[in-house]
Amino acid sequence: MSALTEMEDAQRVIYRSADWYDRLYPQAMEWAQQSLQIVKAHADGYVEKVFDIGCGTGRALELFQRNGASVWGVDILPTMVAASKARCPDANVSLGDMCSLALDETFDTAISLGSVFAHALTDADVQATLGTIARLTRPGGLLVIHVLNGAAVPAGDVKPEDLSVGARADDGDYHGEATGRIRRRDSRLLLKRIWHRDGEPGLGRASRDPSHDAYRVPWLAGSRRFRRPGYRR
Repeated sequence: MSALTEMEDAQRVIYRSADWYDRLYPQAMEWAQQSLQIVKAHADGYVEKVFDIGCGTGRALELFQRNGASVWGVDILPTMVAASKARCPDANVSLGDMCSLALDETFDTAISLGSVFAHALTDADVQATLGTIARLTRPGGLLVIHVLNGAAVPAGDVKPEDLSVGARADDGDYHGEATGRIRRRDSRLLLKRIWHRDGEPGLGRASRDPSHDAYRVPWLAGSRRFRRPGYRR
């Protein structure tokens, strides 16, 4: 088996097709269903327009559309934009960065699932993303953000290895073995996946999945009162 460079490996393994991505992350359908339940429970009226930030392969778009909403989506990856358009031809899906979106629309609900929001790695990115959401969501609208709870990692409730993924492809069984650590100086969860095919020790080098390379963990940057009892610096 020939070795692959880190970026070639991640791009080929993670984003080889929409179907493959969905098999690697089947839990994304559960996240979409949970977000729909939250919106139905807490929206202040009929939800006509929904905006999905980091829409991926369009599973949430499809679900909200089936429940009567008009849907818009944005993703930074062309592969995901094409997948969402194929799944939801009537959706308004575009390529873009959540920090700098400019749309002539306002929405009843904005959602961001699968820890997409955690890719805002700096304070400036967080502020820019929240500014985007504020501009695009109507007064009284609803925001649903699904993100990894940073407190759960150092507390041991979530281990990096719990974030491993895998699926069967035509050319073998793939497993992305996750390892990671908290880097406290800049509040990052650094997560690296080493990809194995058919149990062999890695596809060449230790391959980084760029979509999961670093997460901002704002909880770590907060004041001490927010920290888990018994957890020390």
